[in-house]
Order: sequence, then C-alpha cells, then structure tokens
Amino acid sequence: MINVLITGKNEPIPPLVPWKVAEKNLPWGVMILLGGGFALAHIGEALQLQLNPLYIMFPTAIATSFSFMLPVATPPNAVVFSYGHLRVIDMVMVGFMMNIIGILVLILGTETWGASAFNFHTFPDIFKTNNNVSDIAQNITLLVNGTCLCSNLTMT
Repeated sequence: MINVLITGKNEPIPPLVPWKVAEKNLPWGVMILLGGGFALAHIGEALQLQLNPLYIMFPTAIATSFSFMLPVATPPNAVVFSYGHLRVIDMVMVGFMMNIIGILVLILGTETWGASAFNFHTFPDIFKTNNNVSDIAQNITLLVNGTCLCSNLTMT
C-alpha cells in the first residue's frame, strides 16, 4: 500500500540495505549484547525494582572474568594449553573448581566490601524518576568532587 503512495506503482520498494550486506557487515555480537542489555533494562523498568543497579552490575562485571575452564576462554588459557602438557579435561576439572571458588568469593566480597564501599542496599536518588525527559535531564546533573558536570544540559 505504501509503495503505491510513494512510487505510484504496485511494485515492491527495494531495500536500502540488502540482507546479504547487512548479514555480512553488521557486528552481530555487539547487536546481541546491546539487545540483551536493552531487554534487561526494560524488564527492570517493567518490574519497578527498587534495587540499586550497581548491586547487579558490579558482580556481573567481575564474574565475566571467571573463564578458567576452556583453552579458548582467554589468551592466557590458550598459551598454557598450547605447550601440550594439559588436556582439555584437566583444564575443565580445575577450572570448574576455580569458578565455584570465584563465585563464592565474589558473593562474599559483594555483600561485605562492595556493600560498604558502594552502598548497594540503598536505592540511589539519581534513579528515582518518573521516566520523564526533564526528570532524567535533571538527574544527569551529577556532582563529582563538588563540581557540576553538566548543569547546562537541556533536552527537548
């Protein structure tokens, strides 16, 4: 219907970017990562969780470094494996135990040092908003070391 209004003909409008070009040139890993982040943010908004976002982000960011099980997980793992003295099953067995220990230490650290350093159990005022653009613009005005970073920010 729209193509009739635009071109005056009942022919399909050619795409701006053909699928093969998009499939080949788009960084799909980044797209999936961003999409997952947006989905998590939307779920958080929908559920109206009064939870400090750092309480989830802090341990998640650290846990991404817990890749001890496979040779392809990190470059240091690949270097150690490349010498030929270890089998994959050796790395998996030891790496699994290291992951379990790492998770336990991370939980302990998040609930003790992290909670005292970042005040995880208090919902920050900057996130208390009605999802109104003017409220968000006001909340972006942060004080860091007594200096206002973006006081003249206006959003239309």
